[in-house]
Amino acid sequence: MAPKHLKYCILLLLVAFEGCSYLDIRTEPDIIAEKSGTGLSPQSDSVFFYYYQGERIPLKERKDMVALQFINKDAKEDFLSGLSKMSSLTMWKMNDRNSYLENNPLNILILQSIEGEISKGVFEELQSRPDIHFLSNPFENDGHLSVMLDEFAVKIKKASDEKEVRSLASLYDCEVFQRQIFDKDIFFVRCSKDSKQGTLWIANDFYETGLFEFAAPDFFYPEVFLSYDPYFSDQWGLKNTGQHGTAGIDINAESAWSYTEGSSDVVVAVVDCGVDLNHLDLSPNLVTGYDAVNSLYPGGAPNNNTDYHGTAVAGIIAAAKDNNIGISGVAPGCKIMPIRISGTPAHQAAAIKWAKEHGADVINCSWGSAPNDLLTSEINSAASQGRNGKGCVLVFAAGNNNSTVAYPANLSSVIGVGAFSFDGNRKTPSSPDNENWGSCYGSGLNLIAPGVQIKTTARNNTYTLFSGTSAATPHVAGVAALILSKYPNLSREQVTKAIEYSCTTPSGYTYTYSYDYPYTILYNSEVGHGRLNAGNALLLAGQLNYQILVDATAGIDVTIQNNSSYTIGGIGVELFGNVGGNTVLLYYASMGDVASWHEIGYPVFRGQDLSSFSPGATISNIQMNLYAYCPDADPNGLMIAAQMDSPNPSNYQVFSFGNGDCYQRNLSNSTVPDGFRRRLFVRIVNNY
Repeated sequence: MAPKHLKYCILLLLVAFEGCSYLDIRTEPDIIAEKSGTGLSPQSDSVFFYYYQGERIPLKERKDMVALQFINKDAKEDFLSGLSKMSSLTMWKMNDRNSYLENNPLNILILQSIEGEISKGVFEELQSRPDIHFLSNPFENDGHLSVMLDEFAVKIKKASDEKEVRSLASLYDCEVFQRQIFDKDIFFVRCSKDSKQGTLWIANDFYETGLFEFAAPDFFYPEVFLSYDPYFSDQWGLKNTGQHGTAGIDINAESAWSYTEGSSDVVVAVVDCGVDLNHLDLSPNLVTGYDAVNSLYPGGAPNNNTDYHGTAVAGIIAAAKDNNIGISGVAPGCKIMPIRISGTPAHQAAAIKWAKEHGADVINCSWGSAPNDLLTSEINSAASQGRNGKGCVLVFAAGNNNSTVAYPANLSSVIGVGAFSFDGNRKTPSSPDNENWGSCYGSGLNLIAPGVQIKTTARNNTYTLFSGTSAATPHVAGVAALILSKYPNLSREQVTKAIEYSCTTPSGYTYTYSYDYPYTILYNSEVGHGRLNAGNALLLAGQLNYQILVDATAGIDVTIQNNSSYTIGGIGVELFGNVGGNTVLLYYASMGDVASWHEIGYPVFRGQDLSSFSPGATISNIQMNLYAYCPDADPNGLMIAAQMDSPNPSNYQVFSFGNGDCYQRNLSNSTVPDGFRRRLFVRIVNNY
């Protein structure tokens, strides 16, 4: 076998010969085999694998199944309506109780043959459909199904290897369609369904060149969303399949679970009437609690069998998942700290103080009280000083009397939660659920969450339907716990932003707009920022986790301008700067076909976490790395100018880019002092 680098060089040379392709002459026995044009392969099971940490992970091909990725949801629905015409195929079911997840965001359907192996003719028929974006045989790994997608991630070893990624992608008729914003060395390559090789094989070939740190194919794992809890199908707030009307109105819990199901290091204090410490669906997730009333019920147990409220709240937050018992909590991998209180502000304040001082990350309070200085003081202390100064996330119920938001939910240091009903709107006495109460609204309302007929835990290993903003609040507490499980260094304010700014805004309400760069914020007094969306909240939390905490006055706008008719193939900009004595990546962006006055950067950057530096810190010694991808048709290349924009521009450089090549140039030793906001302009000056 030829050395891998030599093999790769030979491949590139072969591209130059018209009519000759890599696939025509390749003969290595461990990889070469008959490869169809669909990402489907008739090879034996033993040759299917992908690389992880340099080792081959074996896969078993399911030749009796095909996974279809549609161009959009409508195309998928149209296909489903005519599926009966394909007599040899049926929908795949994961087990006897759960049918395949049809509402996945990738618009994937998995079909299974009723006649054994799927025939070549059926594959060709499916491949020819323009509404199918990609198709492949699924694989099995340790008994779980995985669907190969049309893309894979490549990490280069050094900056100059970017050219190799693009060249090799072109060789395979693939495209480099994205660069990882938080790691400039990672590129994403997309393959066509008409490729002569599937994604798996192309990714393996990339890795085997030896040029790249990894080439990781992307898979969809349908069973990651599966819950083996018998009452999960009743939990419409987590997964709405139309149990009470319109499907899809829920908190998008399954998407959040693809990030994390929670960490045992994250603790949610349930400040309530006590939690059943012996409930089989809760006991695995309980930590030592507290009785803030009279210490008669150690561990935070309830007083008697009529005190069900705290047990119901705890189940919504963190009932165990996949234990074949009852339900699943929003954050089933997190822990519950039961704290028993009465209706007095003194007990409530003592409970919150105890939770803060004993490691609670999130504090759920599904109740209201009369305004009280002692209680407010302890709430504000937990919000500002809890979690070693990052702040506990306190979540309070807005109230159920269809009036103004109750105290303490109306405090600015907490998240005030209202309820929505089956239709996704604020719960009112006229909502379609036959319950005569209304969720409070107005000043202090942050968002709404499911609050009607929520299946949850009850005393003595039983289950109940639970309604009210008391039921809505623990949904939000659970999402806060998921966020802190994935991103434990976020502050209370950042967790709150992730939850609020990611909400789904129901139609039929008039929203006011505000701006917290780079987020547009919508608000309505009846629904707050909208309906809780757990999946979006985890996504936004990831962005906030990397947001640089530098004052916007010390920021830079990166602008790409094409002030001629010339169009280049693409451009990339990286900014590095010195902050607090450390050189950090401030910003990365790329785009193709640069259009006139197209702005791709803003005063607040995404990049390395700079939370250890003070807001307003000066960025100095700016270095810009500029990449240009010039078209082969241009015989001379381009000139591109970059300058710091100020009243008397002193930093101006012209970069020359050769024909069809990618160069890196630096604009260095620029300083952005506090109090000034300058713009970094990158212009395509002219072709020369």
